[in-house]
Amino acid sequence: MFKCQHVVISMSDKKTMREFYINKLGLNLLEEEDHFFACAAGPIRFSFFAGAKKYPVNEDATGVTIILRTDNIIQTKEELTAKGISFLGDIVEAPGFMKYLTIEDPDNNLIYISEYYREPV
Repeated sequence: MFKCQHVVISMSDKKTMREFYINKLGLNLLEEEDHFFACAAGPIRFSFFAGAKKYPVNEDATGVTIILRTDNIIQTKEELTAKGISFLGDIVEAPGFMKYLTIEDPDNNLIYISEYYREPV
């Protein structure tokens, strides 16, 4: 059976994406070069590579969606708000499963910040 260990994401601008993921979301920086950086969220490695175009925002678009887990959605919302992060709406609940907030990264990829009531798998 497979396990997710590493996700690769193309980005349009390293400086803004690094600022967002490392300084605002607080993911752990693992390594960095001129057009690349890698960070970790728990056991998952994210590698970001520059050179892509910013993701278009429209109803027909597809793209990267990341779900990051938190133990306290309200505290996390307060901390991210203090860092200048805007949310796409308020906390949403999937009854009996999780509650979550939605944000966009600088390239318009969606990120759900989720507090689970039970394990997802």
